[in-house]
Amino acid sequence: MQIQNTPYKNNINFKARHIAVIKNKCNDIKNGLDLYELNIKHDKSFLKRLDKDIQIKDLMPNLKKQESERWQEMLSYAIIKAQEPNRKTYLLSNKNKPCGIITYLPGKNNYHLDCICTWPTEFGQKVKYAGKSLFNQLFNDFLNHKSKKIKLEAITDGPYNTVNKYKELGFIVTGSQNSNKILMEINTNNAKNTVNNLKNKLDVTLCNSDENINLSNILDF
Repeated sequence: MQIQNTPYKNNINFKARHIAVIKNKCNDIKNGLDLYELNIKHDKSFLKRLDKDIQIKDLMPNLKKQESERWQEMLSYAIIKAQEPNRKTYLLSNKNKPCGIITYLPGKNNYHLDCICTWPTEFGQKVKYAGKSLFNQLFNDFLNHKSKKIKLEAITDGPYNTVNKYKELGFIVTGSQNSNKILMEINTNNAKNTVNNLKNKLDVTLCNSDENINLSNILDF
């Protein structure tokens, strides 16, 4: 992780709500993940710091320059969208180090996924089940609010095949926006099926707390 201690760390006033502790049920994977809901009123400083200090080119050095730059752009985009009105944003951490973010715009009929981005906390090693853990929260929010569809734009010029990853989660292709983006969506039935499948992989313990937590006292900066 490329986030370093800074003299003004304690002056950053950002808070979040601890949503869940997530462990996976695979015997060969031992990492535990903590899920937080960010409060944009208090968390802008944290998001800006995250955007500055997470450097994909240093964490995943074997990627091509274009691939690491595109990955970095997605992280920056997620942080920008998280600061827009009416967004919900969740942060994931692994061993007290940030490792993923998801931000979306909820709606009565449709949810729109702005961006999801995960990154390593150890040199060259992606955090297993980080993306699925974030999607699991999105799907549960979506199903609890009884909307009809979740829509997203999958990039095709990144380091990994995001279209196939989304298909594995139950999304279908509905069209293309341009040469680098594929339009996709998922309905309630497919989302339910995915959540049920993820129950076999993820052990989610809800925190059931409304307490705001100062992440500067918890996360490794």
